[in-house]
Amino acid sequence: MIILRDYQKQVVDLAHCIIAKKKLVYIAAETRTGKTLMALRISDLRDSKSVLFVTKKRAIKSIKKDYKLLKPNFKLTVINYESLHKLTTHDFDLVIIDEAHTLGAFPKASQRTRRLQAICINKPIIFLSATPTPESFSSLYHELSISSFSPWRQYKNFYHWARDYVNIKKQFINTHNFTIYTEAKKEKVLADFEPLRVSLTQKEAGFNFEIDEQIINCPVPDQIQKYFDDLRKNDFLIIDEKEITADSPAKKKSKVHQLSSGSLITDTREHLLISTYKAKYLDVFMRSKNIKKAIVFYKYKSELELLKGYFYPWIVTDPEVFQRCDQCDRVIFTAQYLSGREGIRLDTSDAVFFFSPDFAYLSYEQAKNRLQDLDREKTPVLYWMMGLPVDRSIMDTVKNKDDYTATHFKREFLK
Repeated sequence: MIILRDYQKQVVDLAHCIIAKKKLVYIAAETRTGKTLMALRISDLRDSKSVLFVTKKRAIKSIKKDYKLLKPNFKLTVINYESLHKLTTHDFDLVIIDEAHTLGAFPKASQRTRRLQAICINKPIIFLSATPTPESFSSLYHELSISSFSPWRQYKNFYHWARDYVNIKKQFINTHNFTIYTEAKKEKVLADFEPLRVSLTQKEAGFNFEIDEQIINCPVPDQIQKYFDDLRKNDFLIIDEKEITADSPAKKKSKVHQLSSGSLITDTREHLLISTYKAKYLDVFMRSKNIKKAIVFYKYKSELELLKGYFYPWIVTDPEVFQRCDQCDRVIFTAQYLSGREGIRLDTSDAVFFFSPDFAYLSYEQAKNRLQDLDREKTPVLYWMMGLPVDRSIMDTVKNKDDYTATHFKREFLK
């Protein structure tokens, strides 16, 4: 039987009091601090008989393992978001929503949000996330709308709520008018949210190290530079009789981003592998630093083909296999940000590499923390691999979004 650490017990006590009064609680705890165990313990303290745990597919095994170790007195059903429609019963005493930030799409509610709203009617809920508001405080409306006891339940929908809680703006783009809802009134939103939230940082949990971030500048080959110049001038490329069109700013940024890592996706969805320069630089760098276990995050599927081709047979895509490879001469876990950034343990790695940076702050925040572990003895390192200028531009943009998440872990908001 597992015993909770002191900092986990403190969170459990606070959260248990909140859910008893409010019928919901939001545990905003940084990665690797034990959110699952804390949520299961709270459920047990409430004398729950049947609990639903909603999470990412890759996290299911880990959650079931924690459940067996804790040995609570309730029956647990663990399901991933994509399988919610397969539930044969909604007869649960309590629902735990893992990675709750994934429900925050706005202005319209996502399908998974609507499904959970139906499942969770009049049920107490424990929300879990390390990044409650990765892009905007406006996302909290739909996250909390899962609960029948949301502080904003009097609002019919997001649009009605936004009239009071968002500085709504109009933007004219390419002959179209768009309504922008991202600028929520921070203080007003947090005033309602604070009484429901318990926060925990890695520092408070006793983690010894913060992530050390470094930039690797990869010399760009002449051929990549030529394709970049051609794409910028002509809005299209023809390579081996395959067409690549970039006739809008968004398409051009995406194609240049792909090109920077040595691959391109054609207009017919074929994957062109143009250069292994980044993979080669990664190989040399790992050997020079004696890095034997590494995580490599990539953005586009074509990059996985490139990485597999270059690093075979060291590539693995199963996180549990990666974790067990302690005596391997070399092992590299590869994943797209969306599938590998949340809900899995990769803390035995020596380093994490962003082969190509992702546009979302959530990817940055969650992916880098795959390295963290309370018992780690060496400072974990994140390496940003820079090729064409677009890589640095994306990195700078992403890191400037930090305030949305950092707010939830600043003590002045927790009075």
